[in-house]
Amino acid sequence: MIKQANIPRSSFYDYFNDKEDLLMHLLSMFTYEKISWFSMNAVIFIRIIIPINAFRAFNSSSIVEERKKLPEG
Repeated sequence: MIKQANIPRSSFYDYFNDKEDLLMHLLSMFTYEKISWFSMNAVIFIRIIIPINAFRAFNSSSIVEERKKLPEG
């Protein structure tokens, strides 16, 4: 890994204690990115998708038929 990055071995150990430390750092970065992505998309889901599905459910044919049976007024 150090050879492919073309950096001295001592530079690696300036940032990480060992390979496991590097792995834990990469996993935490990956996890943070995924949590951020889901958090951003949760807002979209809550504000857009849920209301659209609620509208569709409200206007589904069975509900429309039931509403037609109600007295007008």
